[in-house]
Amino acid sequence: MEKEGRIYVDLDNTLIDSVAYYRGNDGKRVVITLEGKERYGTIVRAEALTLLDFCRKIRPTLLLTAGMKDYALAINEKLNLGFKEQEVITREDWCYEETGGWGMGTYVPLKTKVDPKAILIDDIHPDEKISGQNAIWPRIKMEYLGIKEERFIKVRRFTG
Repeated sequence: MEKEGRIYVDLDNTLIDSVAYYRGNDGKRVVITLEGKERYGTIVRAEALTLLDFCRKIRPTLLLTAGMKDYALAINEKLNLGFKEQEVITREDWCYEETGGWGMGTYVPLKTKVDPKAILIDDIHPDEKISGQNAIWPRIKMEYLGIKEERFIKVRRFTG
């Protein structure tokens, strides 16, 4: 029997909602500060920890995010998502910006087909349009993993 793939779960708007440059203090959001300047007000989706627990019982589960390493690790730790550091796969780990700059370019996976039997859970469908543009991250993640749409699970977008 061939090895089953792992489960990869997106972070932003799938497990959490995070507001950049957060200045509020409503008691609902956890404030996460990076390098003493970037400040995020973050809240965990009510079902997130149950979903992760369920996924972990089925298959090894990793976080696959377009977010940067310091951001994802800080959220994982502060909100007790339960990922080991090596289970947090961030933008720097799996893709690079080929053209453009400052997040406005063309992103390309560093490798492809790293886990073709994987399952990807994300809040954005690969064919979804956001502000009139095709959503790029799910397609790039799918190319990186080497999966087709039948291995993609879309969850409702979480906005706190």
